[in-house]
Amino acid sequence: MSASKRTSMPDPLTLLGFARRKGVVHFGSDAVLSLIKTKSDVCVFLASDAGANLTKKMHDKTNTYRATLIDDYTSDALSRSTGNPHTKVCAIADSMFTDPLRRMQ
Repeated sequence: MSASKRTSMPDPLTLLGFARRKGVVHFGSDAVLSLIKTKSDVCVFLASDAGANLTKKMHDKTNTYRATLIDDYTSDALSRSTGNPHTKVCAIADSMFTDPLRRMQ
């Protein structure tokens, strides 16, 4: 196996699944907004099919507080990755996961 294959980075949904298993994923708009306001190293996953109000609110808050926003995945994809049904927004504030996710953006 070549060195490039061993050091390749998993996709964001895989990292989200690992973070969920570690217990560092926060679900729901209230929990995510609170996390964005209190932590400096936050990565937010927003479903691409989320409602207009939630989408605007998350875009505005992540821009204001300089949090990373990933909105490339549907609610179904986020739900499958986390094992939490109907996931529209979730966030991670653990640098073990946020650093690689930031590098992917």
